[in-house]
Amino acid sequence: LLNWLITDPITPKDESLPVARNYQGWNYGNLVFLAGGRFRYVKSRPISFATGFLVVLPGILFCIFDASWCWHNISPAVVITFLYTWLICISSFIKAATSDPGIIPRNIHITDEPYNLPDEYFNTITLPSYKEKSIEVKYCLTCRDWRMPRTFHCSRCDQCISIHDHHCIWINNCVGERNYRYFFAFLLFGCICSVYLSVLAYYHIFIYQKTHSLSFKQTLDHVPMSFFNAIYGNLILLYPLLLLLYHMFLVSTQQTTREYLRSLKTKNNRNPYSLGNIVQNIITSLCKPRGYSFISTRASFEPGDRRFVRYPAATQF
Repeated sequence: LLNWLITDPITPKDESLPVARNYQGWNYGNLVFLAGGRFRYVKSRPISFATGFLVVLPGILFCIFDASWCWHNISPAVVITFLYTWLICISSFIKAATSDPGIIPRNIHITDEPYNLPDEYFNTITLPSYKEKSIEVKYCLTCRDWRMPRTFHCSRCDQCISIHDHHCIWINNCVGERNYRYFFAFLLFGCICSVYLSVLAYYHIFIYQKTHSLSFKQTLDHVPMSFFNAIYGNLILLYPLLLLLYHMFLVSTQQTTREYLRSLKTKNNRNPYSLGNIVQNIITSLCKPRGYSFISTRASFEPGDRRFVRYPAATQF
């Protein structure tokens, strides 16, 4: 049961246990699989647990201290709407933090001599693209494959990620092609929840003070947790809001964080991926299919599957 609950593929395995699923045969990277390969997280700083706590806490405090008053004095719809938004925020966080961001399988492009690679495998190749703008592709010496455009190797995950945006320490996972929409939804609904929480808490304080003819200090003595919720909502809004605005800019211009920072560094504003229209860029970024999962962690493991073979470092001829 414990092996099913938490599986670290790198730790020594009990030879008596059969390797039935792909996640059990995974022997590289910095991943730990949970619940039989249904979830995963990166063996790094566990800041995501603190993030999850900060996401769950305000909803619990609201349900305990403010929900009943809002239900009877404002409208049940207010409470239901907040809880619905809060649950979307939590589910988006879980999906962004534990789902496959777009891992590219290893050992796809192996030469006849996998330990020695020709010179061109150590160079960057330029491909023609839309509107005569070039795209560079590079061979990943760790994953042993030619990276697709917009694919980068994450040193923390030790994986190549399709349309890699960045490795987010707050969710302890890469943000890539397959989980970017969840990351964006997490930021969006997190900001909505923060505003909702603060407004309802301030309104509760204001009406309570007016109804009972109390001073502000006396009101806080009667409803201290409402004031805490209001301040908490204000404090946790700032950083997610700035990050949301930044990613709204990236989405509208069809860029990733890597591409934008690189354009600042090289002073090259050419963007071959932009469709030239903000609406089309937003729809393409957030509404397109998630992309195919190249490695199904719960699929049956086949001995000798090259995707799970660990090769030593490559050298030139």
